[in-house]
Amino acid sequence: MNSAVLHFEPKILIAGIDSFDLADPPLDGSREEAQEQPIDWDDMDFQVQGLLSKLFRSVKRALPDVRQLRGKTTGRIFYLYSYCSFQLDDDPDFESLVIGVMFEPCEKGLRVRGEIGGEESGRSDFDSTTVETALEFSKAAAAARRIVIELESQTDLIVRRLIERHPVPEY
Repeated sequence: MNSAVLHFEPKILIAGIDSFDLADPPLDGSREEAQEQPIDWDDMDFQVQGLLSKLFRSVKRALPDVRQLRGKTTGRIFYLYSYCSFQLDDDPDFESLVIGVMFEPCEKGLRVRGEIGGEESGRSDFDSTTVETALEFSKAAAAARRIVIELESQTDLIVRRLIERHPVPEY
């Protein structure tokens, strides 16, 4: 009986990924960066969700029946996407509106940006400015505050999009 030996190039597991998928090394190839993040992304999500709750209260004053679902995700090419989705009812035929803050690596360290758009369609209703800063918790939190303040300035847009009730796209 013939047997074969397979050799695979080693990969590393990047801390903070929601699943146990193998991932490519970080942008600079440094194993230490993958294992020792200078920012606790769960703490950052907690900060962002607190900031987004003020936005939700503003929308709820205009639309008392609106509901909010909170979430976060991580991935290979970004550190954290912290978001909330707003819905007027449970009707699955109409799309939720997602308001989120993205934290991505960049040459300066960290890129932070916000967006408002359709949850399933990917429709973009508003893109915030982009803030680049050092990869430090206090600077990332300050950038997130700046982005959420910009998102809060779009409360009228959020209310209008929820009232318009965009249908879920059929693929």
